[in-house]
Amino acid sequence: MGRPKAPQEKKRESYAYDRVQGQGCPHGTRRNRPEVKALNHRQKRRALSRAAESEAEQNAIEKEIGCRPGSDTDPLRERVEFKLDARVQREAHNIFRSGYSEENHARFRRVLGAWMQGRSRHLVNLARFYRAYFEEEIPIGARSIDVRRNFLTQFFAKEPALERKFRRWIQQIA
Repeated sequence: MGRPKAPQEKKRESYAYDRVQGQGCPHGTRRNRPEVKALNHRQKRRALSRAAESEAEQNAIEKEIGCRPGSDTDPLRERVEFKLDARVQREAHNIFRSGYSEENHARFRRVLGAWMQGRSRHLVNLARFYRAYFEEEIPIGARSIDVRRNFLTQFFAKEPALERKFRRWIQQIA
């Protein structure tokens, strides 16, 4: 038996080696997985039953049946990062949708902090969007943009230092 591992070491190893299967709703994957496996096994049996006449043909058959197990899985680290990013983006969307209030002010302050600390996969696209937004390149009239513009106007009226910091961050990223 090996030495006991620290929690940080366990997490690091888990992120390095564990894989997570499926995307979205697990029910379809659970129902279809036996059928997919059966089709793969049938394909392998048929390919093996063919007689190979040359080395190239044998390599082609082996390549055809060489279905790598776990090809529909994602590394755990990527899945966790994706989930965290989606959570931040969903939080921002919900805040803008519900309008400006003191409670949403505090919530959006945390979202801005997450964006500026680099906890989002889509930082470059986000920075480009807000650069266009601040430079008035996005036309007024789209309801979602107008709601966002009203929210940000009220938010940054109370947080001018945070607005300057956010604009500097946009210039660095975009």
